[in-house]
Amino acid sequence: MSINILQEANDIISGEREGQYGKAEDSFARIAMLWNTYIEAKYGDQQFELSAEDVAHMMTLLKMARQMHSHKRDNFVDQLGYTALAYRIAEANHGEPSKGSGG
Repeated sequence: MSINILQEANDIISGEREGQYGKAEDSFARIAMLWNTYIEAKYGDQQFELSAEDVAHMMTLLKMARQMHSHKRDNFVDQLGYTALAYRIAEANHGEPSKGSGG
């Protein structure tokens, strides 16, 4: 029996990946800095600045795009992981989001 994908995603972001790459918040902040530098160099005057939270959301979109091409369980696991990391970063930066009506 396979591990529940929610648990698998949590295990990855809480242990395996953090051991390999350091805290996601720090890694995503570095990625945002590099992406911002690239965008500014390529397009000139920068009108915005990506954040660590933006990186987590954009990585989720990357996994969605991959899933559109080829169905793989890993894409779903990673999407869940990136979404959880985005939540964790948002919570650290803005406090716990209010619970909505689910709509």
